Amino acid sequence: MDSVFSFISLALTAILVENFVLVKFLGVCPFVSSNTKPSSAAAMGTSVLLVMTAASAGCALLNNYVLVPFGLQYLRIVAFLIIILVIVTLFDMLLRLSMHRLYSLMGRNFSMLLTNCAILGVVLINTSSQSGILMSTLYGLLAGTGFMIAMVLYSLIAERLQFADIPAAFQGLPVAMISAALLALSFMGFTGLRI
Repeated sequence: MDSVFSFISLALTAILVENFVLVKFLGVCPFVSSNTKPSSAAAMGTSVLLVMTAASAGCALLNNYVLVPFGLQYLRIVAFLIIILVIVTLFDMLLRLSMHRLYSLMGRNFSMLLTNCAILGVVLINTSSQSGILMSTLYGLLAGTGFMIAMVLYSLIAERLQFADIPAAFQGLPVAMISAALLALSFMGFTGLRI
């Protein structure tokens, strides 16, 4: 019962209270770039979720079994960036070879995963909280889920705005930023949530 409660608490925290894109404002580039089609936003969100989960697991393994035992903590950021680069490259090759439709949905936006600061942010949060490998992986999965939910919600709003009657001064980037700000405000309403 206690483990179920802690899982629910971690899930609500990672998805709603500490949403990486809407509350911490990390990884905004893929969030804004895939804003017109919910299908491409879902594909990109799924990619971020998978990469974030794999990077959390890989970096936790590296940190707990190599960096900390050998006193190499000063190499964390460089080592984590290399792990993320390898995971994104492998995921890119896998998508290109086996899932052409999904890869075509993401298009050029897939390369943004290499520079997505939300992935590095999750890994560094896991390291600073000294989570175990299982908890780090779970937190990466849940944070990626929150990222994907935010991307899909924003793409649905942006798709609807394409057909709205918007004054000329607010068309384009201004209405996109206002929509993103209102969505972020709605997620920030969860910050007072205490479990």
